[in-house]
Amino acid sequence: MHVAAVFVELLKDPAAERYGEEFALACNMLPGSLRPILTRLQDRGLLEFRQEEGDVRELRRALRRYFRLTPEGVEFGRAYVPTVRLPVVLPLPSLE
Repeated sequence: MHVAAVFVELLKDPAAERYGEEFALACNMLPGSLRPILTRLQDRGLLEFRQEEGDVRELRRALRRYFRLTPEGVEFGRAYVPTVRLPVVLPLPSLE
């Protein structure tokens, strides 16, 4: 079910680049639950990753690892998502 939730969110804008924390919140998942899913999708050629470049001192944060669906990932996701029954999930409470 988590994989389907990831695809549902990615398919909202297949060409958009996402990064972990932002995307985990959008999927209503914790980053530690999301990472293994993203790694499996990358290993299957369904996601591609790009490491952000820059100076962490200037950015005042860690460099982000951006990802997006490959064309194969878009095709797979569009075929896969309709076959899964997704539960209704309430948003996680804000950590702020």
